[in-house]
Amino acid sequence: MEPPLVSEDEKDRAITRLDEFMQRAGRVRVDLRDVIPVRRPLIQHLTTDDDGNVWVQRQGDDEGTTLFEQFSSEGRFLGQYVAPYVAHQFLPPTIRRGWLLAVQIGEFDVQSVVGFRLDGS
Repeated sequence: MEPPLVSEDEKDRAITRLDEFMQRAGRVRVDLRDVIPVRRPLIQHLTTDDDGNVWVQRQGDDEGTTLFEQFSSEGRFLGQYVAPYVAHQFLPPTIRRGWLLAVQIGEFDVQSVVGFRLDGS
C-alpha cells in the first residue's frame, strides 16, 4: 500500500503547533515547511488480542475514521473494522473479548477511554 499524502491543512496545523511550542521555549522562529514529511505513516499501531490475532491500525479511507485490520497469528487476513473516530492516543489500542479500547484526547486535552464492540453491536 502507498502511504497517504500529508494535506496542506495537516502541514499548516503541524507548523502552527510547532511554532507555538518554539515560542514558548524561547526559540527563534524557523521555517518548518520543508521539514514536514510529504506522506503520513501507513501504520499507526500494531497490537494483539487475547486470541493471539494481530491488529493493524491505520488512517481510514475517509477522513475522521480509523481502520483496524485483523490477521491471524499465521498471517491470514480475518477482516477489517472502521472506527468512527480518529484515535489520538499515547498507547496502542487494547483489544480484549471483542472490545477495542483506546485513549482519546478531546477538547482541552481531556483524555478519555473510548471503546466499541468489534462485532458492531
